[in-house]
Amino acid sequence: METVLVGAAALALGIGVGFLVRKAIAQTQAQSAESHAQKVVLEAEREAERLTREALVEAKDEMGALRREAEEELRSRREEVKRQEQRLTQREEGLDARCTSSSDEPRS
Repeated sequence: METVLVGAAALALGIGVGFLVRKAIAQTQAQSAESHAQKVVLEAEREAERLTREALVEAKDEMGALRREAEEELRSRREEVKRQEQRLTQREEGLDARCTSSSDEPRS
């Protein structure tokens, strides 16, 4: 009978130790998974920040290019307006000269 009691006690002790070992293993795995998840989240946050900075730089570059393009277009239009003003001024001067010369001629 003693052997049965010793066997039952050993079985109970084995089950208890097995349970504790399994619990420790599960806890270690859970901590490992949580640590891995935190690393993944941190890496994702860093990647998001990097992408945000890249997008901001690209947007600034594009904005600068658009600004330069707009300034060039404005300069071109101003030059065209200036040329047209000069032509009109020359035309007015020519018409004024004609009017003056025709008024200077004796009338018959």
